[in-house]
Amino acid sequence: MALSFVVAGAAVAWNVGLGDRFPIHAFAEGRAIGASVESLRTVPQLPFSFDDIVNYLSGAVGKAPHDRQSDYAAFESSAIEEVPLRISVTRQGSQMLLRFQVDDERGMDVARKFCKAPFFRSDESELLYALLSASEGIHCAISARFDVLCEYDMRPERTVISFFFSPPLRLCEVVSATP
Repeated sequence: MALSFVVAGAAVAWNVGLGDRFPIHAFAEGRAIGASVESLRTVPQLPFSFDDIVNYLSGAVGKAPHDRQSDYAAFESSAIEEVPLRISVTRQGSQMLLRFQVDDERGMDVARKFCKAPFFRSDESELLYALLSASEGIHCAISARFDVLCEYDMRPERTVISFFFSPPLRLCEVVSATP
């Protein structure tokens, strides 16, 4: 019950645009509610790391992030570059938020290529593609190795695609049960 409140709050926070550093620790705190101390010692991990994502994106956009910290990385193209986009990756514990802000179809290609990153299995790539091709809004999917919430927001000035990755917590069931 408490987790559904946290997920609903996160969805609202995404919609009002809290920026790149969305407090994804709220999900970890929601998971802890009602869990025993023993179960929290073995928190499941994602099958890919923060560094895996940042290294992949560095290769995909052809440059290192312009801002890199231990739990945050941001890529931003300059006004003279061919593909206008902004990408941010935020890690909190075993959860990650990846946000693409793109201005055109060339920027969308970077998001599509991410879905085929080598750390995803083919079934997971298909799942991420399906989320990208879903209608605007918040959608959820579960793979054997992780859960993913995807927000697809088409704005007049740019499209924003956010992926929230979590170890398997059955987030989709919680999101669909949220009134």
